[in-house]
Amino acid sequence: LMYSAQDDRGELIMGDGSVADISSKGMRIRGNVPVKSGLEMTLFLYLPDGQDPLFVLSAEVAWSKGHQFGIEILKMNVRERNRLRYFLSSNLHQH
Repeated sequence: LMYSAQDDRGELIMGDGSVADISSKGMRIRGNVPVKSGLEMTLFLYLPDGQDPLFVLSAEVAWSKGHQFGIEILKMNVRERNRLRYFLSSNLHQH
């Protein structure tokens, strides 16, 4: 997973991390660059399907604690959202 955002001063934040929890509405991320709640960001999510990364146009940081944070997905195009739903439905039944 890669994420990018602009902070309060307009500085570009770029980080990468791993997804700890995921749903169709959001995810919990362990990142290498800390972020503040309320920050809006763009995400590139690398799924294990070998295709191009899943693009999340807009997500908001709902909470942040150290290097872990939760995001709510705000904007994604229909194709990406369907791909995420398919990934979730095909992988959640294995547990």
